[in-house]
Amino acid sequence: MLGNIFGGKAWFKSLTGWGGLILALAWTLVPGLGELGALSPEMVDTLTGMMTKAGSLLGMLGIRKAATTANIEG
Repeated sequence: MLGNIFGGKAWFKSLTGWGGLILALAWTLVPGLGELGALSPEMVDTLTGMMTKAGSLLGMLGIRKAATTANIEG
């Protein structure tokens, strides 16, 4: 199933994989840095919002591309 999501390639060669990584960082790393005091609350909100939008877009484009790409065996 995951091979279909990533279009039959490694996750790091996939838009979907990069989108998921960006979302994971946006929801875990950035708020953690805010709790440690490395980032201001405003910066955490800004980065989380931007990264969520970018990760979602990459994920949607990657899934669409994987779903519409012809399956070529060989």
